[in-house]
Amino acid sequence: MLFELYILRDKVCNAFGVRLLDICKSNCIRVVNGRLCDDCSKGDFTFISHNGSSVIDYLLTKECNFSNISQFKILENNVFSDHSPVMFSLLHGVVLPKHDTPVEVRVKWDSKRRD
Repeated sequence: MLFELYILRDKVCNAFGVRLLDICKSNCIRVVNGRLCDDCSKGDFTFISHNGSSVIDYLLTKECNFSNISQFKILENNVFSDHSPVMFSLLHGVVLPKHDTPVEVRVKWDSKRRD
């Protein structure tokens, strides 16, 4: 299964995982966990409890955005949650020749388009 190739520590893919992968495949979206930066080839657990551990928190994006992700890692668990924080950094801006004036880009949330 494709899922098991990248989420190496979690060897189980349940029905929800299969559905998530189907949605990703049909929309050309990739799971970043286990593929990039500090989590590459590890796929660290994102949920740890007395019943077990699993990967249930993901960063999803189109593969063309991989080059814009400068950091990705699963942080250590803390006392406030069973979930480990997922930390990532995005590169932003456009590299312009020195003679061009940079353009500031602002993104505004539009609740009408949330779906």
